[in-house]
Amino acid sequence: MTTKKSSIEKNKTKKMLIDKYIACLKGDEIPWTKGWSNLAGNRNGISNRAYKGTNALLLAIIADDFGFKDKRWYTFNQIKEYREKHNITGDMFKGEAKGMGVPITYYGVYSSELKKMLPFEEFNKLVKVGDIKRELCFIKPFKTYYIFNGDLVNGLESDPELERIKENPIAADVRIGKIIENMGVNYVEEGSRAYYSPSSDTVVVPPSGAFKSSDFFYSTQLHELCHASGHESRLNRDTLVNNDGFGNNTYAKEELRAEIASSFICAEFGLGVDQTHIDNHAAYIQSWIDVLENEPEELFKAIDVASGIEEYMLVMAELAPVPEVAVIAETLEPAIDQQIGLDIND
Repeated sequence: MTTKKSSIEKNKTKKMLIDKYIACLKGDEIPWTKGWSNLAGNRNGISNRAYKGTNALLLAIIADDFGFKDKRWYTFNQIKEYREKHNITGDMFKGEAKGMGVPITYYGVYSSELKKMLPFEEFNKLVKVGDIKRELCFIKPFKTYYIFNGDLVNGLESDPELERIKENPIAADVRIGKIIENMGVNYVEEGSRAYYSPSSDTVVVPPSGAFKSSDFFYSTQLHELCHASGHESRLNRDTLVNNDGFGNNTYAKEELRAEIASSFICAEFGLGVDQTHIDNHAAYIQSWIDVLENEPEELFKAIDVASGIEEYMLVMAELAPVPEVAVIAETLEPAIDQQIGLDIND
């Protein structure tokens, strides 16, 4: 008798990420801070398309584990084609690359009318001209590829994106001020404790001078503002609106969403992470282990929600337009509900 595999066991990207997350948490590490500095900028070296959601987090942790500095990733065939185009000879990889490929899952839209998978771009075109109905489409895994970091590849030109990021840092204080202003949330700097109060829609953070570094101050602001994004007047997030307080399962899930979302934004802003930030979240580690071991799909739900929070916050920071994928997600909401934990932003 064969046992039906779960969606995580069938998805190599998810399986690798959940295993790494639980291992990190059991080692008293916060996995999304472990790869924090590597989160921003990971992209395909040929298309220049940024990796998002589950894929971005997995690549960040892998890059941290192996010390990769290059932000570009390539399939085996892309490396081969690049070398042929640039007449590069010799060994393809620097040393042994066997087992160094990372599984990346792409998602698309399945049309039950056409009975086939569609990339998001094609889905948009067909919907606009009325050739397919949105309500008969849903998001599901499309393809899985193994990709290799640019540091492993011989003959690549240096990565120009690294220099661009260094030359154009984001002024975190200005952008966070925009977020507070555009969200319309009450904001107070006082006391010795950081928290968000849904009843009064107020973020409270200790004065900046109470923090060991400006990066720690900014990351604390962003964490609490991510909670505030879930207010019923904004994203109306169930784990915030229906939260009974510290210590319960729903509270742990809300903390997971806010912490992953703030890590995405901190990476975009080029902020660093220090031990104090990690120590302050030690109280949540066991509750997160319990959630992920008992409900492993919860990690991917959290990542999906965190990606949405990030997009919303970047719009509030006036750094991004309203994303097209978010519009797709909204129109396909009933179908997405049937597909637990999918990474619609990958």
